[in-house]
Amino acid sequence: MLARVSQRTERDCVIATVATVMGPPYTYGRVQQAQNRYPQTTPDGMHAAWWETYLWDEGFPNEYHPVARLHSIVGPPANIVGIVMLRPLSGNHGHVIAVDERGCINSATNWPERILSLTELLDEYWRLGSPYTPEEIFLAIWPQCSRQ
Repeated sequence: MLARVSQRTERDCVIATVATVMGPPYTYGRVQQAQNRYPQTTPDGMHAAWWETYLWDEGFPNEYHPVARLHSIVGPPANIVGIVMLRPLSGNHGHVIAVDERGCINSATNWPERILSLTELLDEYWRLGSPYTPEEIFLAIWPQCSRQ
């Protein structure tokens, strides 16, 4: 089961979420420093998912799967966790969340420790006036394979 690492700024959800899925000894500060070693944009100007390579470099195998299979892939028996990317439906910035066997972990402040399902999390964002939709794929991560 993952322990939430909270965001420290409005736009640092990736750092907090990556620290959450990696778990101790990977703190917010350690992940924040590590991100500087990886390209933040692609040659054509797109945002790079630097965390994929960072996870691999630190011994966390990962691969993409359809978000429709999220709750059938995450959890036992392999203890797989996930990172779900959320696309804004209005002028918001994108957001990422962690998912484990007990639900969705939103690094944003003032949220409960877990929300049971992605649907409930998205409904809450709609209620707050900041609608998101999940990307069609999510990143599945095998944390027990790490070499800490």
